[in-house]
This record gives sequence, C-alpha cells and structure tokens, in this order.
Amino acid sequence: MTRVSAPAREARNGRWGVARGLITRPGAAIFVAALVLFLVISPLVAPTSVQSSAFAPLVVFGSILVLASFGQMLVVQQGGFDLSVPGAISLAAVGAAHFGVGTPARLALAILLTLGATVVGGFLNGLAVTFLRIPPLIATLGMNALLLAATQVVSNGVSTVDVPNQLATFAQARLFGVPAPGVVTLVVALLLGLIVKYTIWGRRFELSGDNPKAALFAGIRPRRFQIWAYAGGGLFYGIAGLLLAGYVRTPGINSGDPYLFASVAAVVLGGAVLSGGKASTIATLVAAVFLTQLTAVVTASGAAPSLQYIIQAAIICVGVGLPALRRVLSAARRRAAARGHSVDDASEDSDDRLAQPHSPEGASNGPR
Repeated sequence: MTRVSAPAREARNGRWGVARGLITRPGAAIFVAALVLFLVISPLVAPTSVQSSAFAPLVVFGSILVLASFGQMLVVQQGGFDLSVPGAISLAAVGAAHFGVGTPARLALAILLTLGATVVGGFLNGLAVTFLRIPPLIATLGMNALLLAATQVVSNGVSTVDVPNQLATFAQARLFGVPAPGVVTLVVALLLGLIVKYTIWGRRFELSGDNPKAALFAGIRPRRFQIWAYAGGGLFYGIAGLLLAGYVRTPGINSGDPYLFASVAAVVLGGAVLSGGKASTIATLVAAVFLTQLTAVVTASGAAPSLQYIIQAAIICVGVGLPALRRVLSAARRRAAARGHSVDDASEDSDDRLAQPHSPEGASNGPR
C-alpha cells in the first residue's frame, strides 16, 4: 500500500471540503444560492424582478410563503408531512372576506373564527396521525379535502367577495418602508426561533422529532408534540391566508394551491431533516424568499409557468435523496480514515524496525 502524505491529504480535503459541506449542510447552501440568485441571475435574466417596484410583491408573497413554510417545518420536524396547506390557506382567506365585512368587531370575530378553524383542522390531523395511526399523507390529504369543502360552503363557490377595508389597509400598509406582512413575518420568525432553540419546550420538541424512543425514556411524550406541531402548522397557514386575502383584496377559493409544494421545497432547501429532528428557522425563511424570487424570475423571463413546479419537484426529489447521499459520504469518509490510519501505522512500524539495531547476539539466540 502507498502511504498518503499529509500535504496530499490536506489538498484532497481542500478540494472536496466545500462540496461535501454543501451536501451535508444544505441549510448553509441556501444562503449562497440566494446571493447568486439576487446578485447574478436576476439582474441578467430578469432585470425587472430586482427593481424597486418589485420590492413590495416580493416581501408580501415571500412572507406568505415563509409563514406556510414555518407550519410545514414544524410538522416535518416531527417526522410528518402536511398536505392540508392549500385548504387551510384558502379557508382563512375566503372566511375573512365573507364573514368580516362590517364593523371592526365583526372582522375581529371573523379572524378568530378562521384561525380557530385552521388550528382545529391541524389538531385533528395530529390526532389522526398519533392515535389512529393513519399515515400523515393520508390524514392531511383528507383534511385538505374537508377544508376545501368548507371553503366552498362558506363562499357558495363564488370568488368575487372583497375583504374588509381594514384588513386590506393593514396588509398593504408599510412600517419603516417595509410592508406590514413582512414585519409580521419577521416578528413570528424571531419568536419561533427563540422558542425552538432556547427554551426547554423547544429542545424537547426537537428531541421528540429526532428520536421519539429516547424522548419517551426521558419522560417526554412525543405524541403531544406531534399533535401541537400540526396545530401550530394550522395557525401559521391561517395567518398566511389572512395576509394573502388582505393583499389581493379578492381571494379565490383555490388561493392556497400554490403554497403546498412550495412550502415543502422551502423546508427541504432550509436543511430540515425529513425524518424528523432539527430545522433552521432562518434558513427556511431564506429558502422561502429564494423560491419567491425564483418564481418572479421565471415569470419575468417569459418562461412557462410550469417551470417553477418542475424546479420545486426537483428540489423535493433532491431533498429526499440527500440523506442517502450523506450516508454514502459518511461511510466513504470512515473507510478513507480507516485506510489512512492503517497505512500510517504500518509505515511507522516499518520505520521502527528499520531504525532498530541488529544485534549479533539476538541473531545467534534464534532457532537453528
């Protein structure tokens, strides 16, 4: 075997270190991708997407996707998937438009009712997954159908009702030059990040998703956190639907459809482990803004709208395949380390033997 010198190993690690880091830490890669998209690709392919007039739509629709992605992130952290995103967003948007017209008190009641409906829908998802043992995809898909049916009942199949002026004024207002939905999303992101990372509840939440058996032995009830993850997701979807309704003024009965695969893609790009466990709030936020800008670039460049769905599907497929790729890289790294260690040990032994003096006495005492 040929001994690999230390400089050669360092050069090899330097060549592959960056690529390996981007694969094993996709949450860090999204920051690089976002910079490239905003600073290089957008000005070259679609200059109008980075003009000042595009700032408000980017912030508003990016904020809506961020909130939907936060809800999806909580569910993914508990090892599940939530397909009820479109129904929850649509019900919140249409419910605010149909029930909130009139006095501010009536609007406040409509907001509470719509948010309560989406939270209850998420809570029922959690119960179905944990206690009834229904697979998350089946349970949330059925709940999505129920929420869409409720949207049809509330709207009578009509999408021409405007939201109350108070909600529209708030969604289109600006605070220090930033659209109000962006401010709301930043506050939510800050609170969510602090709760998940720096509180006992948040650490238990991550442990419950990463290793339910270990959490159970530690006195933690994983089912409880799974249920609250789905309920929290419903809350975030409801807030996203309210902001969407206020900004577009006349929400459609299927206004939540674009946010299903986009929310999953944002969570994947944010580096969340699809089998459950840790996730990054900031990386998920950046990923959602990245996908929003990518949609704007695709639209402004004149490409087919289906291209964005192809990109989202590709992102999800890569995210599903990344864990297997990480395992392959880890195994290869362990094998390489073992080979390097054995080669070095063998070389050192041979050097020691060569350095030892040969004594005639030792040779004469050997077997004849």
